[in-house]
Amino acid sequence: MGTIERRGKGSWRVSVRVKTPEGSRVVRETVHVDPDLSEKRQRREAEAALNRLQAAVDAGEKGAELHYTVRAWSDFWLENEIRPNCSPVTYGNYRYLLDSRILPALGDERLENLTAVSLTAWMAALREEKKRTTRVPDDQLAHKRSPSQHLSGRAGGLSAKTLLNYYACMDAMLASAVRMRILPYNPMGGVPRPRARKKRAAFLTEEDAVQLLRCLTDEPNICYRAALLLALICGLRLGEVCALKLSDVDWEHSTIDISRALKYVPRQGAIIDAPKTDAAQRIITLPAAMIAVLRQVQAEADENKRLAPNIWQDEGWIVHGWDGRRLSHDTPSKWFRRFADKHGFEGLRFHDLRHHEVKQMTKFFYPANPAGALPSAFRKS
Repeated sequence: MGTIERRGKGSWRVSVRVKTPEGSRVVRETVHVDPDLSEKRQRREAEAALNRLQAAVDAGEKGAELHYTVRAWSDFWLENEIRPNCSPVTYGNYRYLLDSRILPALGDERLENLTAVSLTAWMAALREEKKRTTRVPDDQLAHKRSPSQHLSGRAGGLSAKTLLNYYACMDAMLASAVRMRILPYNPMGGVPRPRARKKRAAFLTEEDAVQLLRCLTDEPNICYRAALLLALICGLRLGEVCALKLSDVDWEHSTIDISRALKYVPRQGAIIDAPKTDAAQRIITLPAAMIAVLRQVQAEADENKRLAPNIWQDEGWIVHGWDGRRLSHDTPSKWFRRFADKHGFEGLRFHDLRHHEVKQMTKFFYPANPAGALPSAFRKS
């Protein structure tokens, strides 16, 4: 709310408080009116000036002289624009990009001091920074990594894809400052955009898909078999598979409800959230063989619950651990890499199963489920 003060004969000062990331600041204007007017008429003129000032502040035309640092503006942007309007994953990714490399280098710079030249130099320095990894060195592992698990690409600096992520974060944040009239233009518009080639998705032929299914018959873990089939036959993403429960299956109509996805948020961990897009929330009709596999998953869960009621976590996940708990999305992904490498599909990722060339399988090869060994926790001594 604004205030009006009389400063002298025919002189009035109107003030409006503006919120900033650091707190707030007052924007003032001095209004000069005809001193021969009555005080009541002068106050009306001052009130009209106050209304004009408030409208200008609301439109971003006043208060633009406020000085924001990159750090202060990033906090304001994340909390007031990104968090209310984007998914927790998007918020977490932006938070990580800012905290890891943007704010340490540019956090104390004022927005108005950023130029295309200085930001181009920052991107060039970023290109030469060393990669950060939490991977355990190969010589400290009990089991050797498979060929597809080894890091690829050039050693040393950041990849083009990573650079593009930092570029996009900075560009989006400064574009917001332009929209709110904090900056007259976005200096990232003059910075060369990193060129990152999108990896071409691997495609399976119908023969490859059938061969993969034949190899799957030797896999003793029924949960992993169900996960692979849901991706290959139904086109599900790994996060969608890991968030499925047996209660999502309509056994009578042979359908499954895809309405959740397991996602990873930096510094927060795994969360259950909505699927990637609105269109990803869907009901899928399952072939009879897929229903049969899911019934095997249910039967094994019921048997494990009967054998070890004090250990079994009856949470209802289709893909679960030895005690019924939900698995991390990395666990079936790592299993599939080992499985694919073992059977001659080196480099094939779990996500690539969605992109096979089979439009409709006329023959679904899946024999009766071989009895798998129970986890050691369930075996009788």
